[in-house]
Amino acid sequence: IKDALNPAPAPVPAVSTPAQPSSGGVQLSDLQQILSSLPAQAAPAPRLSRGPALQQILDSSVLEPVIIGMSDESVEALKEFMPPQHSTKQDILNLVRSPQFQQALERFNSMLHSEELPSIFYQCGLRWDDNNLHGSVIASFFRALQKQANDAKKS
Repeated sequence: IKDALNPAPAPVPAVSTPAQPSSGGVQLSDLQQILSSLPAQAAPAPRLSRGPALQQILDSSVLEPVIIGMSDESVEALKEFMPPQHSTKQDILNLVRSPQFQQALERFNSMLHSEELPSIFYQCGLRWDDNNLHGSVIASFFRALQKQANDAKKS
């Protein structure tokens, strides 16, 4: 009677991992085999140093002597890229001294130091390649600009 009231627990079947699943599921070994057959990831993008800020490089105290020393021919060439109201050396000097110019440099500097740098290169028509990408962010950007200008001269 005692055995009838307290039956022995039913044996639990051992869990095994079949070599071929009957339900069609993917096994860990299958995933490992698939992952091991994939090509290695591409090398990570180069790590550029922060370097100086654009505002430090294009500070008005640095630009003023350059602008003052520009030839008339250079001022004429620069006018193509300037708003119509900035057509003389004095106008350009006033522009680089303005708070708006400094704010624009600050915003552009922030963008250059963001994760959007490759996108900025492409939007500016610059090549994102290892020949340009070393040193600081700003130096890499200027190097890419210079390469683009040199390539344009050759064409």
